[in-house]
Amino acid sequence: MNSLETVARGAALQSAMLSPLFSVASFVVEEYNALPVSIQYSFTDDGSKNTKEIFGKGSMFPLQKTVTFDNKLGDMQLLIKYSPEAKILEGLPYEIAEYKVATGKPQKSAVKGGSKVKFQFKVENNIH
Repeated sequence: MNSLETVARGAALQSAMLSPLFSVASFVVEEYNALPVSIQYSFTDDGSKNTKEIFGKGSMFPLQKTVTFDNKLGDMQLLIKYSPEAKILEGLPYEIAEYKVATGKPQKSAVKGGSKVKFQFKVENNIH
């Protein structure tokens, strides 16, 4: 099947499953991430860039990832992008999203033992 036929048949079957007028066997749709996605982060004070893969090839959707940065209050840049080994279509950018996090105010409870900044990425649907 070509991609257009696959989409059309899938949509028709999903519609029939949701409709009270049709009786079809139910099935589960599991989304599959075909391209690995990574996060590149850098803190303004040291300038170094670090990269971590957050969604590997073959991970299922929906999924939720949490990335924690210890002893940082912000002042950083996050870049969500396809991993270098991902084979995307020629001409498409590897960058998906970019975030700049400003310096935050520490809470009183966080001052004694250092502070942590948590970023939570929740993907409800396929990001491609």
